[in-house]
Amino acid sequence: MKIEDYLHLYLGSEIRILNTLTSEWSTWRKMTLRDCELVTIHGLKFQLSLRRLDDMTEAEAKELESLTGGTPMQNIGTVYFQFSTERFLWVLKQSFDLFGLIESGLAIDKTKI
Repeated sequence: MKIEDYLHLYLGSEIRILNTLTSEWSTWRKMTLRDCELVTIHGLKFQLSLRRLDDMTEAEAKELESLTGGTPMQNIGTVYFQFSTERFLWVLKQSFDLFGLIESGLAIDKTKI
């Protein structure tokens, strides 16, 4: 599993980049396409901040369920519903980790920052 395979899906999520000259992390900011290119092409060291699905609030769960497509949601802690394209894009835009990047050490849990 390589972060480069998933990074483009999280454009707009929070990222910070390591300054190799000072060994200091930049402040957290929204990731741009240019950041994605710098990380992928030039191998810059970075940290991506994501949220676990079970950190979804009740209001967010209701908003997600109101989007078209997919089956009804039963329990947001354990996701048993199918994603429509609209729901999939909404979850990515909210910076939820859909690919186990936090568990694999490729992203940081936003709630722990």
